[in-house]
Amino acid sequence: MSTTPYQQGVCNISREQQRQRYVVATVGFVLAGIYLLVWHLLSLPAVALFGLFIPLAIGIEWFIQGWFRFCVWLAMKNRYDFTPSGEQGQVSNPSNQQADEIYAAKITVAALGTAAALTGFSVGFAAWLGL
Repeated sequence: MSTTPYQQGVCNISREQQRQRYVVATVGFVLAGIYLLVWHLLSLPAVALFGLFIPLAIGIEWFIQGWFRFCVWLAMKNRYDFTPSGEQGQVSNPSNQQADEIYAAKITVAALGTAAALTGFSVGFAAWLGL
């Protein structure tokens, strides 16, 4: 019997990969901050803040993946990966595959919805202020 820490619909990556996701999330949030600073310095119209969506979506998606130790891409490929300290492999049980795919979809929808809400709030707030 395998001793892998894989848990269907719950955990499919190692602590090392969790840290990697936090790094990508940090880059996304920093890029969003830089975008906001450039928007302010160039006195761009409020509608230009819609450009915040992409870095926010990336940052939020990867933060959530790190927080829950769950990789959406691996789930869609029916895989898990606990390297370098553990094993990697294929998820062969159809019910486990389905649970992973549902969890992956929930993460992506949550990330996109949160990014859209934050972007919409930013645009609306800037417009309300007359910026």
